[in-house]
Amino acid sequence: MANKTVDNRTWLERDERLLRKGLAGEAGPVSVEVGPVNGCNHECLHCGYTQLFDESRANQIIPRTEVFYRFLDDFKQLGGKEVFFAGSGEPTLHPDLFDWSDYGHKLGLLMQLSTNGIAFTDKKKEIAVKSMQWIRFSVNGGDADTYARVHVTDIKDFDRLKSNLKDMVSIRNSTGAECRLIMQIALFEANYKSFDALVDLFNESGADQLVVRRARFQDNADEWIPDSKFARKLREYDTVENIQVRWDCFSENESIKKWERCLAPNFKTHMDYNGKLMACVNPDSYSYIYGNICEDRFKDIWFSERKKEIFKAVESLGAKLNCYNLCGIARDNRYINNTISM
Repeated sequence: MANKTVDNRTWLERDERLLRKGLAGEAGPVSVEVGPVNGCNHECLHCGYTQLFDESRANQIIPRTEVFYRFLDDFKQLGGKEVFFAGSGEPTLHPDLFDWSDYGHKLGLLMQLSTNGIAFTDKKKEIAVKSMQWIRFSVNGGDADTYARVHVTDIKDFDRLKSNLKDMVSIRNSTGAECRLIMQIALFEANYKSFDALVDLFNESGADQLVVRRARFQDNADEWIPDSKFARKLREYDTVENIQVRWDCFSENESIKKWERCLAPNFKTHMDYNGKLMACVNPDSYSYIYGNICEDRFKDIWFSERKKEIFKAVESLGAKLNCYNLCGIARDNRYINNTISM
């Protein structure tokens, strides 16, 4: 297994200089989340993006040109640290993803991936393990029947996933690569009864960590709450080494510290499958596009007047939207607001 000593602090918590430079407009973002494709090879019941990927459709992937390589160059030059491939589909369906990962790794960037783990070839497995800091596999069922039902896919994909994960653990261990291999389940009514089997699968797989969270539904139509018996089981598992229960996902914490200004987009930005850059990914995210890497260089976009105007508009959104528990940059926002108010 990879080194289990993990620094769970955010970049801003580790180095206050990044905070000062970012707020002063002297540096680019620390992190970027990239959605390389629009669509997936699964149709998970709880996923907000259920469009199957169709490579014959136009404008469904970041263009296969030099544009993303130039973005990585600019991102690194402006002080960028990590590139996270996720977004509105299955990232590994993009034919250039692993070339990007290899290129970014050689630049000194930390490359990261969220995937269902199905579309790997032997070559892609090796490149991924050698070039990525971590890879998180979505495994939303502990047995083949539950997995196929929740992922809305062929039951054979369960064995395909297990085989791919086993191969990548073997590659990592034999090459001495530092890549952490993580499994994650989003629990809800349709899959929680298979959780014990998933823990067994995790223990057999050689993966480094199992992350447990509750599924979120955009319309809140199926908000599952574990009963007291299952909650006790989760607390017991949470004491096991390398199993992490994301308790923040299991309840709406009314006492959670909120923020006055949304400033985290200065440090983490988002890109969609057309190269559009967004300051915010709430349901109205396309109202906050500040540029497109297919049209302009990222280093020019980042210091543009358009970007400044959009970020100023986003600052006040925290007071208007219910994003304190849901937003991926909530922790950074709380840290920033607390630090600048001291």
